[in-house]
Amino acid sequence: MTALDQARAWLAAQTTERTVLGLKLLAVLLAVWLVLVLGDRAHAARQAARVAEARLAAIADTADLDTWVARAAEARRLRAAWVDAGWSATTPGVAAARIQSELEAMARTAGVESLNATVSPDPLAVDGRQVLEFDFSIRGDEVAVLQLLSALSLHAPRLIPASVNARLDGRRTSLRVAGFAPYRKAAQPSEAADATD
Repeated sequence: MTALDQARAWLAAQTTERTVLGLKLLAVLLAVWLVLVLGDRAHAARQAARVAEARLAAIADTADLDTWVARAAEARRLRAAWVDAGWSATTPGVAAARIQSELEAMARTAGVESLNATVSPDPLAVDGRQVLEFDFSIRGDEVAVLQLLSALSLHAPRLIPASVNARLDGRRTSLRVAGFAPYRKAAQPSEAADATD
C-alpha cells in the first residue's frame, strides 16, 4: 500500500456524515460569496460603461460645429432678452414709481406686515447700462418673508438683488434687500409720432 492510499484510508476513517455536511455547506457558502463578488464587479463595470458612454455622448455632441453655432445663437437670444427685460419709461421717476409699486404689490401678495421701500430716480451706469437703485426693508413672519424672497427671485432680470440681510427674532423676521433695476428710456409719445411720419 502506498502513502497516498494510506492517507485516503485514514481520511475515510476520520470523516463522518457531519464532516461531509460541513464541507458541503462550506462549499455552498464559498460559491455564494463568489457569486456576490462577481455580481458587484459586474455592477461596477456596468456603471463605468454608463459613465464612459455619457462622456462619449457629450464629447460627440460638442464636437459637432452645428451644436456650437446653435449654442451661440441661443446665448445671443438670451442676452437680448435680458437687455430688453428692464423697466422702460419716459423718465427715471416714472420707472422708479413703477418699481416701488411692484415691490409693494409683491409685499401685499406675500402677506408682509410692513414694508419700507425706496427707489432712487437717479439712474446709475453699471456695465454700460442704466440702472435704478432700490432698497426695501420688511418685517413679518418667516413664511411671508420667504414668499417675498421667492417672488423677488422670479423677477430677475427686472429686479436684481445686490445684498440681502435677514434677522430672525423668534417668530418675527426682518429683512433688508438692496439691489438694481435695469432701466431704459422709452421714446416720448410725440417722438414716436414724429418718427412714424
